[in-house]
Amino acid sequence: MVAIALFVAACQASAAPGAQCARASDCPTPLVCAIGRCRAACTQSRDCPTLARCLVEPSSGAGVCSLTQVDDCTTHDCPLHFACRSGACVNVCADILRCPDGRCDANGCTPVIGDAGPAVDGGLDAPMTTTWTLSITDDADDGEVIVAGTERAVYIDGENGDQIDYAGQWSGAPTWAFVRYAVPGAIPPGARVLDARLRVSGLAAAGLVTTDDGLAITGERSADAPAITARDDVPGGLNGRVGTTAVVRWPALGNWAIGDDISPDLSPIVQELVDQPGGLASRAHVVLWLDAADYAQDGEVSFQDTTQTVAGPTLTITWSM
Repeated sequence: MVAIALFVAACQASAAPGAQCARASDCPTPLVCAIGRCRAACTQSRDCPTLARCLVEPSSGAGVCSLTQVDDCTTHDCPLHFACRSGACVNVCADILRCPDGRCDANGCTPVIGDAGPAVDGGLDAPMTTTWTLSITDDADDGEVIVAGTERAVYIDGENGDQIDYAGQWSGAPTWAFVRYAVPGAIPPGARVLDARLRVSGLAAAGLVTTDDGLAITGERSADAPAITARDDVPGGLNGRVGTTAVVRWPALGNWAIGDDISPDLSPIVQELVDQPGGLASRAHVVLWLDAADYAQDGEVSFQDTTQTVAGPTLTITWSM
């Protein structure tokens, strides 16, 4: 009897988050058995520890938190009904009708990275991570630059001072929208940028072909990008600004939402900035540029510019050492 008791105790002790399981009884309360592992339950990614995301178990429809390395697809394939996005397994929207965070891009659920705090997620030696959500602090740090024909001007408050920023292509030339943020702390060389998302309040879309059109998002390759004050401050312009090698395409602008729009993962752009000598120092500025990508015809999207009473675009960066 003693041996049996010790055996049962040993099994229960091993059933921590991340332990393999085959049935609910293999996991201690409140953990549940899903996708072959003991996991915490969730409804959205914000219910999960920092860096984790909420997944939907295909057979039961239950929401469960992801596990670091276990659900990392950089070294192995994702299970059936899941797709690999930016090194992480996410639900396939065609198979799972409801994405936990309500966002589907390129047939894969786009997660909002968990922000419940630095709780241990049982993710097998998860790295220490930091998540920042950056806001525009100066009204001059978002706007647009028009370069079509003889109209070459910087609009800090949006075109005609209408507090609306435009991005895309018009009269065969790019309309550049820009955002500029100061990082609250240093991101040193060697840091790994895990996720970066631009969130804007979409207002309108015009003249776009859904299947072909998209935005190209480019960073400014600088250790501390200066403010945009002149019409030639765009990447490749006469003022010598250099864009990042990394460019992220934001597709399907014909589906531009009137309301909350979240970009694809921009971590390749931010990682390129961090990989510069010295990394990014505290209070260094990061600039992102948005213009036309693969446009079949002229078209633009618009989003809310920062005002004294309305918050403009935000940039959320998650990184680790």
